[in-house]
Amino acid sequence: MSTRDDMRVAKRLMRLAKKYGATGVTCSVSSSTNEAIEVRDQCVEKFGATIGERQLGLSVLVGKREASIESECFGAQHCERLVERVVAMAKVATENPYAAIAPRELWPCDPACLTEKEAFLERCDKNPPPRIGEMKALALELERSALHYPDVTKSSGASVSRGMGTSVFMTSEGFIAEHKGTSYTKSVSMIAARGSEMQSGGDYHSARHFADLRSNEECARRAGESAVMLLGAKPIATQVMPVIFDPRVAVRILGWFFGATNGRNVHFKSTFLLDKKYEQLFPDDVTITDDPHIPRKFGSRLYDAECVKTARHELVRNGRLMMWTTSMESGLMLGIPSSGHASGKSNLLLSFGSVTRAELCRSVPTAFLVTGLLGHGPNIATGDFSSGAEGLLLKDGEIIHPVNEVTIAGNLLDMWKTMRHGSDREEYGSVSCPSLLFDRMTVSGA
Repeated sequence: MSTRDDMRVAKRLMRLAKKYGATGVTCSVSSSTNEAIEVRDQCVEKFGATIGERQLGLSVLVGKREASIESECFGAQHCERLVERVVAMAKVATENPYAAIAPRELWPCDPACLTEKEAFLERCDKNPPPRIGEMKALALELERSALHYPDVTKSSGASVSRGMGTSVFMTSEGFIAEHKGTSYTKSVSMIAARGSEMQSGGDYHSARHFADLRSNEECARRAGESAVMLLGAKPIATQVMPVIFDPRVAVRILGWFFGATNGRNVHFKSTFLLDKKYEQLFPDDVTITDDPHIPRKFGSRLYDAECVKTARHELVRNGRLMMWTTSMESGLMLGIPSSGHASGKSNLLLSFGSVTRAELCRSVPTAFLVTGLLGHGPNIATGDFSSGAEGLLLKDGEIIHPVNEVTIAGNLLDMWKTMRHGSDREEYGSVSCPSLLFDRMTVSGA
């Protein structure tokens, strides 16, 4: 299906919603095509394709009462019953005094200019995508490269995939937008063995543009390294000690911070940052930015899920918490404007530090370098954090032995006060973070 077909469906849903009594409507129609090839032991294990998968979403207002519904069925009769049902649901819903649809002054621009304005984001790779034969060759080469890593003995498989998505977004206020986006992914998983012990590890990377994917050599190195790293792992004695978070784990710290700034959590007093706005949470060399306007990134967008314009925001400047992240609803709850975060974070970045990862590791006599977390995140109401962990015990920056079966614990506010960060920032998903050193955390082991 084309975006023209999706646009036709969206317009019909809007007309039907108004016919059944909706006073405000937001409608989205999306389509996607995905193809993936998986190999194991140098043989194609699976080739899968999803062609033209479609989904619609409809939110309606009847006064200040609201309801929403989703469906993957696009038949004319089904769509009419769907619209009738969601409007009926809204009519009996509890009034929400904060329910609203974004007016024109909150849009990023006139809808007629959106395509031109969005071009710089480069969300769609205009180069010809790799053919199935090329994807197969890449996957086979990736697996071969990873199998050459020392102590790697077996493959759990490698895959290469490509995808294309289109979407149409429309509101009863007159906002209309459509866009396309591409995605490419590589993944590989290996098993390492030493004696009777076995460990697994892998690597995964995705990008909007095929040319931005990690090289096969780099993916293979990371996969082999992560599989071998924990061979011979053992717990360490319970103690309070410095803990370093590898970037792949540190991004979770940044995600938890963002969740704690959410305007709804502030309104309902369910965040440990409740009274911390403008306070010094981090050392003064820390800046945390949410930037939706970086080309080729998955989190980049000109408008959020409410069609409110987005902007680059410094959530933390010189260590101080500067703002709450809000949608229209949570902004109205707090009496402040929407920050354009109805879709959540865009591209979240913690500033580069002034020391390398190696220097960070050598800056303390002994440290636990965490490469994996097992369990849930912190208590968002208190900031208390406890999780199973694995990684490496370091002395003067050198590896002593791998560590597993331990629990690390602390309070995020206490951890952040003396946090040090490296210059080795890496991107995982839409979050970019360097290694993070926390001076005092409780490590519970043997």
